[in-house]
Amino acid sequence: MLTLTKARLRAIAIITLVFTVFSFVGSQWLFAIEHKDNEQPEKVATLRYQYTGTNQQDVTDKDAWNDVTNTPPDSCDNEEELPCIVQFDSSDYTSIEAFLLDHPSFGEVMGAEELISTKSEG
Repeated sequence: MLTLTKARLRAIAIITLVFTVFSFVGSQWLFAIEHKDNEQPEKVATLRYQYTGTNQQDVTDKDAWNDVTNTPPDSCDNEEELPCIVQFDSSDYTSIEAFLLDHPSFGEVMGAEELISTKSEG
């Protein structure tokens, strides 16, 4: 009779241990799912840069572009000789450097869909 009681106690201890381990693992798994569902989507910003150069050669130089995202840009005369303003989402390009890496020539910048205005040379 004593052995039957010891066996029952051991069985209860094992069941309790198994239940505790599964409860802990399950709560960690559920927390991971809940945490993933609560993640915020990445925010996308519209970036805008204005070309300050006066010739075609400087178009691919990042230093010839000013960030005008948060300021009104200077006016552009819309003559189609030089780019004036490019605008893109931060999900497409994170900076003017990234944009210029993808558009490494004057012709590619002038043909880019991100080019929203142009200006005259000089």
